[in-house]
Amino acid sequence: MSGEKILIADDSTHVRMLVRGALESAGYATVEAVDGPDALQKAIDEQPDLMLLDLMMPGLDGFEVLQFMNRRPETSNIKVIMLTGSDEASNQQYGYTLGVVGYIVKPVATEDLLTAVARALRPVTPWG
Repeated sequence: MSGEKILIADDSTHVRMLVRGALESAGYATVEAVDGPDALQKAIDEQPDLMLLDLMMPGLDGFEVLQFMNRRPETSNIKVIMLTGSDEASNQQYGYTLGVVGYIVKPVATEDLLTAVARALRPVTPWG
């Protein structure tokens, strides 16, 4: 790992703690946001390489955060993986429509989380 910065946006302290532990033990730097408005502000201020974004949060839900991020030049290129308890196909489809690079349903095994994060952070090359 090269210390990429990952923003964990989830209103659950427990989820943030578990995800932070897994990511930091794998060499990633982390920043946390506790709700939708905090997630948007931290995305602007911290410029993370990747955001793990919960769907159901107070203030702004994950979709609203994505919509705001997509409209702002300073956040429109931040990669986002939805990390949520919602496994509804319509939510997944809408997330991909808004540009997420992955959709993970909680609870998630640490290995699966780290694999998804590594895949999302891998540089895009013309040969795949």
